[in-house]
Amino acid sequence: MSGDDLRTIGIIAGVLAVIVLLIKFKYKNNEANSALADIEQQISGYAEDSAEAKTPAERLKLAMKKASSALYKQNLLQEQAVKLWQMVQDAEQPLLVVVMGEFKTGKSTFINTLLGDSILKTDATPATAVVSMLKYGEERAVTLHYRDGRQEEYDFGQLTNITAEGDDSYKALRDSLDYVEVAYPNELLKQITLVDTPGLNDHGDKRVESTTQFQHKADVVLWVFSVEKPVSRTEMAEIETLGERLKPIAIVNRIDTIDEEEESVEEVLDNIRRRLGDSVQTVLGVSAKEAAQAMAEDNQQRLQECGWQDFQQYWEKQLRWCSEELKLQALHSKVEEYVRDTLAELENQKQKLDVQKAFFSGNHDQAMAELQGKIDAVAQEINKITRACNMYEAKLKSIANHEPANLEEAFKDNMQLGRIGIKIPMSCDDFGPIVETLPKGRQYLDNLSYMEEAYHKLAMDYQDWRNMAQQAIDDNNALEKEDEHISYLHSDYKNSGLFGGEPIFDFSGRRARLNQAIQDNNNHREQLVQLAARCDDRFKIFIDDCGKKYDDTVKILNWIAKMLEEEKEKLSQEKQRLSENYDREKQVYEEKILQLQESSAIITALQNEVKVC
Repeated sequence: MSGDDLRTIGIIAGVLAVIVLLIKFKYKNNEANSALADIEQQISGYAEDSAEAKTPAERLKLAMKKASSALYKQNLLQEQAVKLWQMVQDAEQPLLVVVMGEFKTGKSTFINTLLGDSILKTDATPATAVVSMLKYGEERAVTLHYRDGRQEEYDFGQLTNITAEGDDSYKALRDSLDYVEVAYPNELLKQITLVDTPGLNDHGDKRVESTTQFQHKADVVLWVFSVEKPVSRTEMAEIETLGERLKPIAIVNRIDTIDEEEESVEEVLDNIRRRLGDSVQTVLGVSAKEAAQAMAEDNQQRLQECGWQDFQQYWEKQLRWCSEELKLQALHSKVEEYVRDTLAELENQKQKLDVQKAFFSGNHDQAMAELQGKIDAVAQEINKITRACNMYEAKLKSIANHEPANLEEAFKDNMQLGRIGIKIPMSCDDFGPIVETLPKGRQYLDNLSYMEEAYHKLAMDYQDWRNMAQQAIDDNNALEKEDEHISYLHSDYKNSGLFGGEPIFDFSGRRARLNQAIQDNNNHREQLVQLAARCDDRFKIFIDDCGKKYDDTVKILNWIAKMLEEEKEKLSQEKQRLSENYDREKQVYEEKILQLQESSAIITALQNEVKVC
């Protein structure tokens, strides 16, 4: 076979593997979703039982169902509602006894002896490899529960190949299992369900996870030690994790191996009791293997010697016949733990919501303040433009309606008009920064720049006219002085005769000087008239250009004001949307807080019911 063929086969195999994984993943999700949907349907369809709850256990389970149904209606706590409902389902099953301990301590042998039947593999070499749950059934049956959620019926005769180490051909199957459910017609299993667990110090995380799953559901824990091994730190650490609710009953197995010449059974047990302290309920020593043989022989003496009779008395008195009481105690403890955890979760969610609200409110307030600042800034610019246009228009009207009494007054009006014309583009410069942010703002800034150049030219024209006007004023003032001089010359001439009065002969030249002064005055006056005409023409041109430029500038300012009004409206709409979003978020927050409060009230009511029951 060529290398290309091998590569092709490898690719096909890889594709097939991916397809298989996808199918398994889909199947697992379907299984999980189906199981969850079944529970959710039960919760949502729950109607309170009309029959009166008589026993404390019935009252407590009824209270749990009510609480679960009420919590399920709260969208925030549907997961907690399902968990509580599952606890009720577990509580309606027989007492769940989980047998734990390190590997090779004889847990499976102990369970077989307790049941009086060899159900589990107990050979010397293999150890328990899969969590096995033993429950009552009219017929023997095995159900495999896979980690992906699947369930599969299996041959009871092959049970030992699955649950115990040994045949490596079953290793892949064992690794894929979550636990094995074994149904068996045993009278004891009508009252209790037993769970045999792998040794916690000899298996991977997945098997430990399966053990922990049953540990959380357990009503009673039996911890099997081997007298051949001292109590290890690992065991002590694991026992401490069980907590007060699951404080185990310690079973010290294989006491038949104790050499009583060196140390008695009681001395060994007392030593173990001291090491375990109050981390366990009690310490009982047995030899499960010896007890099984003694039962087969119906040898009571041997049962006594192997400690089984003492264990059996404790079992009957404290566990078997008190299973309902133990079940209720366990349920009490589970619900109390559930209440503590759920109330803590509710408080945690409330704190998170408060933090989110504070963060959102802070951002909202900051954003609203920023938007209002922008709106105020735009409104201020609009007011500046409006005031500028109104001010210029009022001044222009005032000047236009003014009738000057003389050339000096007219000159002052004209200078004021010129200053207004020059000041308008300077005001336009103030709007530059905000105009740049508007659509086509740059284009109109360029227009303003062009207008500024035009106004600069107007200013130069105005300066030329001003110089001409000033010259006219100066010439006019000079004419007034010449008129005074002519009046003086005329008076002097009229009174220069020999006997007073006008002279007959003008020997002194007074008449010639008077005539020359009058001629010069007339020439100056004609020049002033011509200068005034030129000045008036130039000023009319300036005023016309100034009016046009003023109109253009006002148009630009009005356009800017319009754009600013539109910008202000957009900002106002954005502020309104932000406010509406905040109101919606606030409403969602308040609804969640209300749900948390209602959920807290439900849990508190359940907590009170636990105290009563």
